Amino acid sequence: MQRLFPVLLVTCVFHPALGEGVICLWEKFFQVGHDVLGACQIHHPTPPGCPGQSLHVVTDGQVLLPYNYTADTGNFRVAAPRVNSLQLQCQLACPGLEPNRSCDVTIHGVNPPSNLQCHIPEGESALHCSWVSGRDPLLPTSYNLSWETALNRADLRGSIVINNVSGIIPRGQFRSQGYMSVWVTVIDGLSFERSGTVTFNTGDVEKPHAPKISSYNANPTDLEVQWEFKCSSPLRSAELDITCQAQYHRLDEDSWTEGEEVGQDSFMLYGIQPFTVYKFRVRCSCPGRHPLMSDWSNIFSAQSAEAAPVGVLDVWIDSRPKVEALVWKELPISKAQGDGGLRLSMQFPGLHNPATLAPPTACVQTHVRLSISMAMGGHGFNVSWDPPTTIAGNIQEYVVQQEEAERNSTEGFDWIKTEKTQRSITVKGDFKNCTAYNLLLFGIFANHSCALGSAIVFSRQGVPPLVPGFHVSSISSSVVTLKWERIPLTRARGEIQNYQVGQDEKAEYTVPRDETSLQVSGLQPGQTYQFWISATTNAGEGPRNTVKFYTLYRNDSFLILMEVLVPLCFLVIIVVCWYRRAAYSLVPTCCSDRVPDPMNSKLFFQMQTPIWTWPSPKTESDPNLSLLEVVESPLQQRELPPGEDEEAQAGQPEEWSDEQWEERGSGQRGVKEAYTKMTADTEEEGAVGGEETQFFSDYEKHFMPSPHEG
Repeated sequence: MQRLFPVLLVTCVFHPALGEGVICLWEKFFQVGHDVLGACQIHHPTPPGCPGQSLHVVTDGQVLLPYNYTADTGNFRVAAPRVNSLQLQCQLACPGLEPNRSCDVTIHGVNPPSNLQCHIPEGESALHCSWVSGRDPLLPTSYNLSWETALNRADLRGSIVINNVSGIIPRGQFRSQGYMSVWVTVIDGLSFERSGTVTFNTGDVEKPHAPKISSYNANPTDLEVQWEFKCSSPLRSAELDITCQAQYHRLDEDSWTEGEEVGQDSFMLYGIQPFTVYKFRVRCSCPGRHPLMSDWSNIFSAQSAEAAPVGVLDVWIDSRPKVEALVWKELPISKAQGDGGLRLSMQFPGLHNPATLAPPTACVQTHVRLSISMAMGGHGFNVSWDPPTTIAGNIQEYVVQQEEAERNSTEGFDWIKTEKTQRSITVKGDFKNCTAYNLLLFGIFANHSCALGSAIVFSRQGVPPLVPGFHVSSISSSVVTLKWERIPLTRARGEIQNYQVGQDEKAEYTVPRDETSLQVSGLQPGQTYQFWISATTNAGEGPRNTVKFYTLYRNDSFLILMEVLVPLCFLVIIVVCWYRRAAYSLVPTCCSDRVPDPMNSKLFFQMQTPIWTWPSPKTESDPNLSLLEVVESPLQQRELPPGEDEEAQAGQPEEWSDEQWEERGSGQRGVKEAYTKMTADTEEEGAVGGEETQFFSDYEKHFMPSPHEG
């Protein structure tokens, strides 16, 4: 039974929408399956010659004319829509009025409650009912749950008002194993919508417990699950008409698939993938005239058995310096079909195609240029190549390898193999920004593999860092040579285009990226200069590194030479004089003091190390010490020719008296005493075998008096 309020048009809430000159007057909600009434009104002032008849409604591609109108309003009817929402547009179309004025409005449909179900949970006595609302959640709605029994007794009928989509009928309001009817009425201010009536025997709506999946049997191509399920009555459980439903899906799927040929306590799934996880759930119903399904069981996971792998293992040689390792890619689960590990058998020359296991070498006199462009928004590169015809026919396969430039880590290392007829490929990966990657192209031949070409790429470039090692290498009065170091690829942050060198804020020189020095000429002597250098990438110019210097004067070269040679000469003279005793004959006289040195005397040497003839004298323990005083005697005068006497006297050194020695100080007196007295540390000995003849060297003759001089 369906019934509308007679005061519907008074109590309903309109949803006015104002457009340019037109107002939409429609209810916010409508009942699905019933006619929808609304109106469009011309906003004052009304244009001349535009009555309410000029209004029309457009919905779902249809144009509706007013079934009634006034001077400024048109009334419209949408016949029993079966949709949950309507898009309506009121338009005012008058001759000479451009453009047409309109307004838009969206209204939502409401449905009566549906899918009403009632059951008695296992272990309880009350009746639980639930239904589907059919109303917009924004619309305040109340429900009236009503029931009555077949006995039509007043104590076995009733209703409750609730705000949810479920309700509970107490056990005292119905009889066990008896028939009763239940329905729901909506109270939302628009109408009283009543659901369909559900009639059942209370003995048939006892809901059993959900099954419990207990075990499974796994094979590579099929999987069987078993469960336990019991009804409340042993007699009912013994019957053979227990009905169960099973659903399943793979671990990587979301939607459930209904199983076929489901038994009372087991389900067999055929045609599955080996070594794959599947999820299952089961529900069952007990026998009866109106069987009621239990809730779904807990989700159960089971894995199929392993099988032999399918496909070929992708093997490659990592030939980077300090690595040279055999690498391979793990097979996907669909091809590995198990987790039994990996067993390798090496191939050697002469056996079946060892090319993929031999370390790649450089192809002799062959270089293939790689054309590279960015793809996938910086997450990949399009790589293409064109090999020479001399080797293209012998290549069996191509390999494109990617790696982080100048690094030996496994991060960023990968490879892709292609057919010999393919000339391009898209390299995908998690490429990091401002990081250099090396893309290499290898060719696989019958018995070896070699590198055909390579290229350095950046997914996204950044501003380069400071140029290291910027300094002055050589300088003169007008020319200076500047040098710097290359920025390593690991720190470049982009492809270096060139170097900019300049003064102040102006770049005066653009240096190719392969150069590391620059000679600047035309400078002024004796001036101070400051130059800077910066690197440039596609992202822009990096920070500037500066160096400051001053040029030399024109005679600065001679001054520098003298500053080096003069100290060097003094150093040589000092060294020669220091070692004059070791090479006395080579030392010039200017380096020798005019004061005699007793260490050069042969007499002193004989006294220190006397030479004995056989037989050797006896050595006494306490030798006597003797003191020898040498007194300088005046030289004999000889007659000189006239004129030479004065010259000789003038050139002869002046003789000092004791008083003069005293005046010269103790230092000079010590010199005199050192060479007029000698202490002998050996005892006086007589001549052996007679009187010994004394020989004097030139040194003694020069500095010491002769015994014949009186």
